[in-house]
Amino acid sequence: SNHVAKRHAVQLEPKEPSFSYIIDVNSFHEWGVPISKLADQLKACVYDNDNFVEAARHKNLNWVGVMWHPERETPFQDGDLKLIQRLFKGILL
Repeated sequence: SNHVAKRHAVQLEPKEPSFSYIIDVNSFHEWGVPISKLADQLKACVYDNDNFVEAARHKNLNWVGVMWHPERETPFQDGDLKLIQRLFKGILL
């Protein structure tokens, strides 16, 4: 709860340079996945204060998922643009 149309602080998993620019995120969801329930193939990279995943990446593949909406930022965050560029270039890991 309290994640609909709000910004909230997040925590970063150490040694995840792809997400080092994140301080807080916009939020438009009422559900989430606790870190403890995340699939074994995925690694939580960004999470909220209740330990719900806000971003995860695959441990071996160039896949990433985020719960915030980069397209709703005005202006776009430079870090989000770089993350998406690196993802499409295949150099996220």
